[in-house]
Amino acid sequence: MVQCSLCEQLYAPDDLDAGTCRTCEQLADSENTPPDEIGDTFRSARLAANDTYIIIYGSRLLKPNQLIVLDRTNSNTEIHRRNIRLIERVRRWLK
Repeated sequence: MVQCSLCEQLYAPDDLDAGTCRTCEQLADSENTPPDEIGDTFRSARLAANDTYIIIYGSRLLKPNQLIVLDRTNSNTEIHRRNIRLIERVRRWLK
């Protein structure tokens, strides 16, 4: 099992492309919106999902962006949340 570089969840090595899971790669193209109780805390938010996880990337203006992982198999409970700092966003953009 290998950890996705963005959501930090464990996946089989074949499920990662350049260190990122397919679900996180779909965040850029996603037009889905997160639940209001989560989405209201961000300026904008994108959502992508697979059979196990819902990944939410929330953008803020002056604070660090956040990545939230919800467990779909357990009533969409939050299992992971982390800040995405500016330097990390720049590194990902330059890849």
